[in-house]
Amino acid sequence: MDFAGRYINMAASAERRAQMEAQFGRLGLADRYTRFNAVDGQSVANTQSPLSAAELGCFMSHYHCIVEGGGGRHVHVIEDDVVFSAQTVPLLAVTTDEVMDQCDILFTDIFVPLNMNAIFNLMEFYRASGAIAVRHAPPDQRAPACIMYANIRPIEFAGATSYVVNNNSRNKIRRLLDREMAQGPSQPIDMTIRKLVNDGELTALCTLPFLTSIRPDSIFNTTMAERGQDKASEMAFFLLRSYFFVGKDEAYLKAETDELASGLADPDFMDTMLGAFRFMFSEKFRQF
Repeated sequence: MDFAGRYINMAASAERRAQMEAQFGRLGLADRYTRFNAVDGQSVANTQSPLSAAELGCFMSHYHCIVEGGGGRHVHVIEDDVVFSAQTVPLLAVTTDEVMDQCDILFTDIFVPLNMNAIFNLMEFYRASGAIAVRHAPPDQRAPACIMYANIRPIEFAGATSYVVNNNSRNKIRRLLDREMAQGPSQPIDMTIRKLVNDGELTALCTLPFLTSIRPDSIFNTTMAERGQDKASEMAFFLLRSYFFVGKDEAYLKAETDELASGLADPDFMDTMLGAFRFMFSEKFRQF
C-alpha cells in the first residue's frame, strides 16, 4: 500500500511536535509524515455546534487532513500522541490493495470498550495473527505471522489517533462530514466516524495486532478540555488498549497493572473470575 502521512499538532504543543519528529527521525520516517497545523477551535465560526472549542478544532483538523488527502495516495492521519514501533510502517506498507478495497477507513488502533464480546472478538483476531506466540521477543523485533483486519462495525470503538483513509473513499467521507458540518457537528470526530460506521454509511477495519498506540502521559496531559476521569481508571483503559499493540513493553504494562492492583482494598476478590477469563481467552477455549 502506497500512502502519505499527516500528523496533527497544535502550534502551542511544541513539546509534542519535538517528540513526534524525534520518533520519525529514529524510525527513518521523517520524509513520509508531514505536520498539519491543527485548527484552533476558537477561530471556527460555528455557533450551531455543541462541541467545545478544542473538540471543534480537532474535528476540523481531521476534516482538512482527509479532504487534502495524500496526493493521489491513501493518507495515514495521526495525532501527536501516537506511538509507533519499528514494525508499524513496514507492516502497514504490506497491506494489500485487496484489503483497502474492503474499507473506507483502516484503523491501526482503537480505544477498546469495556465490553466482553468486543474484547473477545478482538482477542480472536489478535491470536490468529500469531502475536501471542512472539510476545517474548524484543518489542521492536516482534513479527506476527500475519496481520488480521477486523471489521469493527459491531464494536462501540472510539479514538481517532491513527487511521488510513482510502484514497478512493476520500470524496465519500468528505460528503458525509460536510453533511455533519452543515448542521453543526454534534459529536467529536471519533464519535462521528463511529456513528457513520455503525450505521453502515462507512466501512472500517482495524489491524490486529494494533500497529500503533498512544503515549501513557497523553491520557493525563491531554490537549482536550479536562473531562474529569479518574486517573487510575484511565490507566486501566490504557492498559487494555496497549495489550493489543505489536510493540508493547510487557514489563512496563505488568508493572502498571501491579500498581493498580496494589491500591485495592481486596486485590484478590476476582481471582476466580480472572482465572476463568484467562482460560476463556486462551487457545483451549471452545464456544458452545
